Amino acid sequence: MKPLDSLAKRDLLAAAKFDAEEVRQYAREFLEQEHYGEAFEFFWKIRDDEGIAAVKSAVVRLGDPEVLWRIEHLKPEAVSEEDWGNCARSAMQLEKFRSAAYAFGRAGDEAGKAEAEKAFSLPSSPQGPSAAPRPA
Repeated sequence: MKPLDSLAKRDLLAAAKFDAEEVRQYAREFLEQEHYGEAFEFFWKIRDDEGIAAVKSAVVRLGDPEVLWRIEHLKPEAVSEEDWGNCARSAMQLEKFRSAAYAFGRAGDEAGKAEAEKAFSLPSSPQGPSAAPRPA
């Protein structure tokens, strides 16, 4: 298929009349190219549950809470707390600690969220002798 520039993508996604098979082909191409956000948008346009599930599986495996949130926002029944937890654990393994903290929060796992936040937090003060307060 011919590549879509940003205007063509916008027009196709906003079109009231469209060829569902053409949209599905673009969605599959985006999925193969690992452009998960675009793949989701195109699968959502045609309400392709199988395609949406494939995107969800990929983003959970890759610890990508942004696309998972987009799926949940438009199709709440498609994303569970278990999905959020799996996404968070994947993000932790990939050392994507901020993503993990967010996903643990969505999963309701406060201990996991705290662990992820600790992993990306910097010390609040420098270490060593210069860190001691000076006498007044």
